[in-house]
Amino acid sequence: MADPFTGEIRMFAGNFAPQDWFFCQGQELSITAYQALYSVIGNSYGAASSQNTFKLPNLQGNVPMHQGTGANPSLTARPIGSTAGTETVTLSAVEMPLHNHIPQAKAIPGNTTSPNNALWSQSPKVGPSQSQINLYAVPNSTVPMDLLMVQNTGGGQPHNNMQPYLALSFIICYSGEYPIRS
Repeated sequence: MADPFTGEIRMFAGNFAPQDWFFCQGQELSITAYQALYSVIGNSYGAASSQNTFKLPNLQGNVPMHQGTGANPSLTARPIGSTAGTETVTLSAVEMPLHNHIPQAKAIPGNTTSPNNALWSQSPKVGPSQSQINLYAVPNSTVPMDLLMVQNTGGGQPHNNMQPYLALSFIICYSGEYPIRS
């Protein structure tokens, strides 16, 4: 394997950072102590707390993605060091796909005066002519649907929004071959 470049990031299966490497955990470093690394990455990975320090990339809980726009012009430009996304999402009503709730019923005679455990049904034959009331006829006026048919459901709680993952270490070389710009 070739010698690493200063500023090169690699995945590493160990639970320690090898010599000349740091974990990519967003830590702040002295510009004076790590001038070569600072000259490669600068302040791309977050504002430092002083003018004498800079931050390393933080790949804890983040998926690396190549910077740039991509081949499709409709893609969003991603400048180096930019971050986006969230681990959990709470959907709102406007994010739900258009849908409806169609009630289900059977056409069987109704013969109860109590609504408990009752189903929608045909009306019993009433009056001297023993005619049925057409429960499904178009009404002369509209009325709001019963709240039991259109009530909200769900808890409004965020749900996990993460792709499957395997946790590894990301390390950055601070003392390697200096990359020459081409």
